[in-house]
Amino acid sequence: MPRYCFYDNKGRRVSIRGNLGPHCANCADVAMNLCDYPIGEEKTCDRKICHQHSNLVGSDIHYCDAHFAIYKKENPQLFLNVINPFKAGTKNDPND
Repeated sequence: MPRYCFYDNKGRRVSIRGNLGPHCANCADVAMNLCDYPIGEEKTCDRKICHQHSNLVGSDIHYCDAHFAIYKKENPQLFLNVINPFKAGTKNDPND
């Protein structure tokens, strides 16, 4: 019987046995999405990814971590106004 492992919202490791579907390609969690990054000839990557390893880039469009890195590099203008919540309140914060 397959075993799935993931971390809950409090950081505790959770393990479940059962047939919940395919595993994430990056971890032992349940794959909730497939990578939708176009790879040519009307095909997509289709890497199985869990919620933790999915990067939402559009309405029900998810990229795996590797393809999300490529997407960010090719589209830097989309990320110019993104604020890093961990730097809020620092000297470099333009909102101060």
